[in-house]
Amino acid sequence: MSDGVKRYALIVNGGTEECFVKNVNMALNVLEDMDYETLVVSTEKPAVYYDYYVKGSFAGFEKMVKFLEKEIDSNDEFVIYTTGHGSLTGDLARLCFKEDCRTESQVGELLESLPYGSRTVVMDQCDSGNWGRRFADSVNSYFFSGGDVDEDTYGSEFASYFWSRTVSDLNGNGIKDFEDRFLYAKQDGHVKRSTPQYVEGVSIEIGDKSKKNNNGKVLDVSTKEALQSALKTLKGGQRAVVFFSLSTCPHCRNYWPVFKEFAKTDGGRNLFIRATDPWIGLAYQINIFPTVLVMDKSGKYSKVDRDSVPSYLNED
Repeated sequence: MSDGVKRYALIVNGGTEECFVKNVNMALNVLEDMDYETLVVSTEKPAVYYDYYVKGSFAGFEKMVKFLEKEIDSNDEFVIYTTGHGSLTGDLARLCFKEDCRTESQVGELLESLPYGSRTVVMDQCDSGNWGRRFADSVNSYFFSGGDVDEDTYGSEFASYFWSRTVSDLNGNGIKDFEDRFLYAKQDGHVKRSTPQYVEGVSIEIGDKSKKNNNGKVLDVSTKEALQSALKTLKGGQRAVVFFSLSTCPHCRNYWPVFKEFAKTDGGRNLFIRATDPWIGLAYQINIFPTVLVMDKSGKYSKVDRDSVPSYLNED
């Protein structure tokens, strides 16, 4: 962490059950170890060290965000962790403060008012996977959820592994980071009743502010606008390889590791993208999943046999 960069963590829990209070305490232990200044909105005062606390209600949440607005700036590292109960009304996910359940817009707009240099969002309430569409397409933002879209989660099942102090350097980058925590939670025999998700947002280089493509990684987008924004980041000679997927499609789940391997092998020469909302596919007359398109910066595209992506890219 360089001079002038501070670390803040906002922890939000609207559940009264012991498992959710435990989640808060586990997260605090880890975040304090990582030198984050911790701000807690929870139904019960934590049993471990914290920097600031307010009772868990939506009014308390608003109060803590307003306080944080005066502290955090666009150089800082920011972590948001939400636990407790979530719900779904139509296609709108909600975060509950006891019986007071607030929509993505009500919660998200407050959180998005806060500046940051990099942001990590961790959510493990029910339907937490639905929040990815709000946070994952943001710049320098990383989204982790305890479950997939429209999926229930279960108490401390995800949190007990994600916030474990026994996590090691599983991704081999020399440090213990949030990706290691996600990989630990995903290990066989750990989280069994839900499907944790990890989505890395679009990154921006500090200096010239030009967007760069993920080197060997896959960018998830959940709206047509996010896909169009990603296409604009393409540099000379680069193309976007777009995998149109559905969370309920077994063939898509089987193809996902294959697509990630294609991206890794490509080594950043092209931008690999997974489009996770079927409405994006409809804009390109796609009604069969999985489908792969190769696109240029203008949006011109060609349909490609999904198993022949490397050979297609190497033809030119």
